[in-house]
Amino acid sequence: MILRTLTPRRGANCYVVGSEASGEAIVIDPSVDSDAVLHAVDELGLSLSLIVATHSHIDHIFAVKRIKEQTDAPFAVHEAERAGNMQLSQK
Repeated sequence: MILRTLTPRRGANCYVVGSEASGEAIVIDPSVDSDAVLHAVDELGLSLSLIVATHSHIDHIFAVKRIKEQTDAPFAVHEAERAGNMQLSQK
């Protein structure tokens, strides 16, 4: 397992978790600059296969839209969180 923690000046920690065997990664709570997330994934030699949010507060989803646009990775969050957040209902 590969784990990289990205810590923004504001917001929640963001985690890149990857598999050495498959070369795939997921990003959890992309609260940081999308470029930082994409750089970490690239630097680790991984391909992003999923974006996950533990909940829909802005400090956990800030970079979802841009990362999704850049990677085409699907986005997962509990449906109750998606329904309660207009920004997520459009992602």
